[in-house]
Amino acid sequence: MSRNAVALTLAGLALIALGAGALAATAGDSAADPSAAAVAYANALAEGKTAAAWDLLSSESRGKISAADWQQAFSKASSVRRPPTNSLIQALASEQAHPLVSDVLVRPGQALIRVSGSLPVTQEIVLVRESVGWRVDLAATDEINSRAAAASFMEALNAQAQLRGPQSALSVIQPSNLPLLRILLGPDARNYRAVSADVQGDRATVHLQADVPVNFVLRAMRQGPGWAIDLSRPVLPLEVGAADSLETAAAIADQVTCQEQLQQLGRAMQMYTAASGGLLPDAAGWLDKLREFMPEAPSLHCPSDPKAGISYAYNANLEGKRQAEIASPATTPMVFASTLHGTNPADTGESWPDTVRHPDGNMVLFVDGTVRPVLRKPRFDVTLRPPQPPSARAPRAPSLRVPRQ
Repeated sequence: MSRNAVALTLAGLALIALGAGALAATAGDSAADPSAAAVAYANALAEGKTAAAWDLLSSESRGKISAADWQQAFSKASSVRRPPTNSLIQALASEQAHPLVSDVLVRPGQALIRVSGSLPVTQEIVLVRESVGWRVDLAATDEINSRAAAASFMEALNAQAQLRGPQSALSVIQPSNLPLLRILLGPDARNYRAVSADVQGDRATVHLQADVPVNFVLRAMRQGPGWAIDLSRPVLPLEVGAADSLETAAAIADQVTCQEQLQQLGRAMQMYTAASGGLLPDAAGWLDKLREFMPEAPSLHCPSDPKAGISYAYNANLEGKRQAEIASPATTPMVFASTLHGTNPADTGESWPDTVRHPDGNMVLFVDGTVRPVLRKPRFDVTLRPPQPPSARAPRAPSLRVPRQ
């Protein structure tokens, strides 16, 4: 979206807002005015007041859905009644600067971009006049807004595809998932207001608008001479007014990267133990053995580690043990943040970093496969389960004998 388009959009919204002033001034009781009823309905849904929104449904609409089903429908995030806008995606994919993109922190091969501000979200509400006043026609309203949500989604994807050419300085990496689009499909809209109303007899269509606060950090990867927004990585939310926001986001991004690398090691360890009859690898050459079960060759370097090389080590106390024999797999470290940086680094916890690398601590892969940060150095000794008595062991399956003919 170019700056001119943004300016025209803002100017158009200002004109609409001027026209809505008289409309809002005469709104009065929601029962007597369709615009007031539509605003009350949309704000009730946005604030989670589903019972109040239920009261504003038409009698025909309530006849098609029970109050219990209505409440259950809003137990999950709904994008139909609060359709998204594709303005943010178009702004991020544009080659021109946009006011929503503020601070930028450039790192080797990666850039963190803070996006903050607010975006307009529009919605249409269809109402019918009843004896008690204006009420919302749920079926007609949902049809309009679900179509608008789908059209906005497809338009956004089309805008991304058109900007993926070699001439584009800022493109979008094809994502394996779409976390940014998921955010846009459930905007946290507040304070809906009527901007126009079309009343024809006993039916009315009211156009509403609300603002969605936007405050998060995107990651961009260097791609040739330019940068590409990487939507395959988690979008980092920020608190409004957070100090040192990009530095905080960088620390969180490093922690996520470290966690992902240990999760890869955890999956490789599961495949190794399955192939070795449950036996954990020896300390010497443990990583070489795990790499055979990795489809890719990760660097295994934590971005917050000041020294080059492998940032993790294997708990040497696990050597020769079977995974199923560990008494406390959820608290026994298997691979942990380390200062060794060798080819197959392993010790019994002596190389635990004195200064934690991440906001939540040093990252640890435990024997049960979970990965989580730990602030204080855990215990590295290994306790085995007591041997089972013969009576507690699984009974042997009876042998089948074929009788002689």
